[in-house]
Amino acid sequence: MRGHPRKLGELRHRRGQAEDFARYAESTIATIKGRIDKILEQSRPRAYYGRGPRGLETDLGGSINVESIEFLGAQNVAAERRGGIATVSAEQVLAWNPDVIITMEPVFAAAVKKLLRHSRDGCGLGGARGRAAAGVHGRVGRNGLGLG
Repeated sequence: MRGHPRKLGELRHRRGQAEDFARYAESTIATIKGRIDKILEQSRPRAYYGRGPRGLETDLGGSINVESIEFLGAQNVAAERRGGIATVSAEQVLAWNPDVIITMEPVFAAAVKKLLRHSRDGCGLGGARGRAAAGVHGRVGRNGLGLG
């Protein structure tokens, strides 16, 4: 992103406005990175990004779809492999035992919420259950829609 707002401002003859935006963006990114850098790697949440109605498609490490998750300091549980989108099994998700489950699929979000709410042990999703109880009160994040 570095340089893009300034270049766009130059092309649109709005250098002053673009410079203000660029400084704001740089400052915001520096603030976020500064806060994240203070959190020990092993203390950062392990996140699973579930795609598709069953939530069994996910993005591997380095995928553009999980850049924001990784930028915000969470550890993508599927990052051990690099690339784009991969289909995984429910057993693999259970083995990863993520602290946080992120999805933009309402059907999958509802299924995970129901599972966490009605299962004593979260059917093996102990990390997500613990995170839900401690941080988001049983809610599953839905990309673009806020908390479900």
